[in-house]
Amino acid sequence: AGRLEERLAAERRAEGPDPGSALREVLEDLGLALRRVESLLAQAPAVGRFEALFAFHKLSTKAEEEDREEDLEAMREDAQRLAELESSRETDEDGPEG
Repeated sequence: AGRLEERLAAERRAEGPDPGSALREVLEDLGLALRRVESLLAQAPAVGRFEALFAFHKLSTKAEEEDREEDLEAMREDAQRLAELESSRETDEDGPEG
């Protein structure tokens, strides 16, 4: 069984990086963070529970903020491409008449 696992791991390495591996790592990290928060909540008195919930809220808010920043950047890039297309279209329309 150990040889089979080693062979499969070697084949995966030979295939190159798995595009989903980064997502899996993020999900694993989030799972670990959630388990930590759950553990703190189970062990903590009421005030500590509030602090743990607040800490978890800050973590999730930070992740949402990063997502919004990525979305805004993508929107800026789209707007720039659209402006370039409009500009080239206007140039094409003005060009042949001259």
